[in-house]
Parts: sequence; structure tokens; C-alpha cells
Amino acid sequence: MNKPGCDNVDFDENGVIIFANQLVWPKNFILLATDEWGVRFGDKTTTLETIGLLLPMILCPHLFKNQHIVMKVDCLGTVFGMKNRAAKGDISASVFIRAVYLIAAYLECVLHVDHLPRISDWGAEVVDRMSRRSTTTRQDDKKLRSFEQHRLPSCMIDWFHNPFTDWSLPMQLLSHVKNLV
Repeated sequence: MNKPGCDNVDFDENGVIIFANQLVWPKNFILLATDEWGVRFGDKTTTLETIGLLLPMILCPHLFKNQHIVMKVDCLGTVFGMKNRAAKGDISASVFIRAVYLIAAYLECVLHVDHLPRISDWGAEVVDRMSRRSTTTRQDDKKLRSFEQHRLPSCMIDWFHNPFTDWSLPMQLLSHVKNLV
């Protein structure tokens, strides 16, 4: 198995990488777990990509404090969901969209979510390559090791092991961020 996952590479305004993280999706979550409609989470691109937008906010919230943040994502469902503050037909994505905006409000940051077509620039190429362990290069691993690797909050780990529509999750994630900042 290629161990699919999610990767983040964050740049400052000068194009310098300030954060990199790789998360391999838990196997049961991506292959077996389903939402309330019976759709496998591994097939829920909007939900997965929205979690990807959320990860740096819960792992390194200090980078977001009082900033204008441009988030780029290749999933149009996520772009529209973020613009509409909910993903039509995807309750799980909507829960995570709420978490993103709740945390952004607490961090007093302004989010700009843009569509970046898949592998359309160097950053998108790196993120795409690092979103699977099987395509992550040695140089990518070296880059990842150069940044402190943060642990996911326990509420997120618990959710991956038993994913369900949990509208309290955004508040739990906000509590986690409050403890870090």
C-alpha cells in the first residue's frame, strides 16, 4: 500500500518554508470507516482536504496569530466549502470547516482560500509528492525532519479511530489551540 496521507508545506511572504508536516491517514480510517451515508472516508476528498487545511492551525497556531493567511488547495469542493462556510452534502467537511473558522477567529487571522490546480507549481508538486509515503523522497524526509513534528490533539486521534458527525469537535480543537498559544 502506498500509505496515503496529507502534507502541509507553509511559506512565509518571502517564499521561505516555515512549516512542513506529513500525516499518514490511519489505515482503518481511510479504508474502512464510513460517514452517516455509508461513504468511505477514503473517498471523501472534500473532508480530507479540509482536514489538511486545519492541520497547521492545530499543530502550529502561533504561525497564524494576527496574520493574513493564503491557503491553497487543489480540491474545488474544499474551496467552495470554505467560501460558503459549509460543504453542501458533506457534513464531515462542514464540521472541519467550522473548526477552521472558529480557530481563525480566535487567532485573529484572516483566511484567503485559493484553488491551486494539482501539481501546478513547485509547492504543489512537493505537497502532492509528500501526500504518499511511497512517493516521499529522501530530500522530502530531510525537510520534514528539519521542522519540529507536533502531535495531533487527542480529540483528533480519537476521531480518526471512531469518525462520526461530532459538532463538538470544533470546540475541542479550539481548546487544544488555546492551550498552545
